[in-house]
Amino acid sequence: MAWENLPSTNTPLNATNLNKIIESSSNSNGSYIKTEDGDLIQRGTIECAANSNYGDITYPMAFINTDYTLLANTKYTGGSGYGGSAQLRTITTPQGYSTTAGYVYNVYHDETKPTFPRNVNWIAIGKWK
Repeated sequence: MAWENLPSTNTPLNATNLNKIIESSSNSNGSYIKTEDGDLIQRGTIECAANSNYGDITYPMAFINTDYTLLANTKYTGGSGYGGSAQLRTITTPQGYSTTAGYVYNVYHDETKPTFPRNVNWIAIGKWK
């Protein structure tokens, strides 16, 4: 029975009929969770260098294909070395381009490159099998 059809009056939602986590781990690229039915949820943080308009993501585990969703948002780090509140005025656009990697573009609204490093949180959801 697919999780989309739960709960029902005959099958109450419980730990037995949920999509079970079969593995979770992390490495230097981030962390991931694998589920029994093939879902793969990965997350991490990267830094976009000062005077650069992007940062590279390497996923902790390869997806089975490029049909996944990648989301990202600037992480407020604080402090003048990271641009203070200016880091919250950047636009973040993620783009997955392979089963193992993606980009995060991070610029001001006028497309100029910030002069300070920015940390960006990302999450990618797809399949491992």
